[in-house]
Amino acid sequence: TSGEIIGVMAVQNYDNPACFDQIDLDTMVSVAGQVAAAISYKQAEQELRESEERFRALHNASFGGITIHDQGIVLDCNQGLSDMFGYSIQEMIGMDGLKLIAPEWLEQVMENIRSGFEQSYVVEGIRKDDTKFPVSIRGKMIPYKGRIVRVTEFLDITEQRRLEDRLRQA
Repeated sequence: TSGEIIGVMAVQNYDNPACFDQIDLDTMVSVAGQVAAAISYKQAEQELRESEERFRALHNASFGGITIHDQGIVLDCNQGLSDMFGYSIQEMIGMDGLKLIAPEWLEQVMENIRSGFEQSYVVEGIRKDDTKFPVSIRGKMIPYKGRIVRVTEFLDITEQRRLEDRLRQA
């Protein structure tokens, strides 16, 4: 299949090696082609499953929150983002991700999305319970399901800010 041998199908008659006619041979070649196509399909299906498992493991292993969004609309997110903002993953999928940003920062965030800005910057996030907290954001445009979207990482820097304040006081 695709110019590569993936297996061998053997058919033999020990009593009469010449018992197969051209119709038999053509049928066997056709069956072998269908078996090869089925094997290739199953291999591709397994590779896709493994790829999705790797992606999900990496996606959820992040120390921060990760979202894939299209102009702010959340297409997918990891558990870290869900935990950080207090929404379930199901609530976040399809949500306007800009609701996670404090109103005074929306213009900057939208400009960074429009321009494809890829450096980290700090804004205030808003949790589901309306509490604000400092969050570092970094985004990047990526191909996803046939279109170009943005993957964004969120890091809660509350503790970092607290330590910086204590250091300044000291």
